[in-house]
Amino acid sequence: MTRTARPARLAAIVLVPVLLLAAVAAGAAGTHERRPAGLAVQGSSVSGLVPGRADRLTVTIRNKTRKPVRITAVTAKVRTAPPGCPASMLKVGSVKPAGRLRPGRSLAVRLPVQLVRTAPDACQGVRFPLAVRASARR
Repeated sequence: MTRTARPARLAAIVLVPVLLLAAVAAGAAGTHERRPAGLAVQGSSVSGLVPGRADRLTVTIRNKTRKPVRITAVTAKVRTAPPGCPASMLKVGSVKPAGRLRPGRSLAVRLPVQLVRTAPDACQGVRFPLAVRASARR
C-alpha cells in the first residue's frame, strides 16, 4: 500500500461508521427517541469478568445541552470480540433511567453484564470494547 493510500483508507475506516450512525439517526428522526446533540456517554469497555458471575458496567451520561432531557434507555453491545472469544459470550442488559437530566449535569447508570457460564478460557479476564448508546428525548 502506498503512503497516499493509507490516509485514504484510514479516512474510509473512520467515515463509514460515522455515516452509518448518521443514517441510523436519520431513520430514527421520525420517532420521539434520539440522542440529542451534546449528550456525552462514557463507559466503553468491561474487563476482568468470570464465567457465570454477574457484574455491572458504570456508564456516565452528561447533558451538554441547554435544555433538560429525559434519558429513555442506555444500551451496549460488543464492538469487537477479543480473539478466541465470540461476542455472544458476553450478555449486556439495558437500563431505563427515570427522571430528567438537567443541563450541565451527569447521570451514572449501571448496566448489567455477564460472561456466560460456558465461555471458553480465552474469554476469562479479557477486555470487551463496547458500543454504548443512550437514547433521550427533550
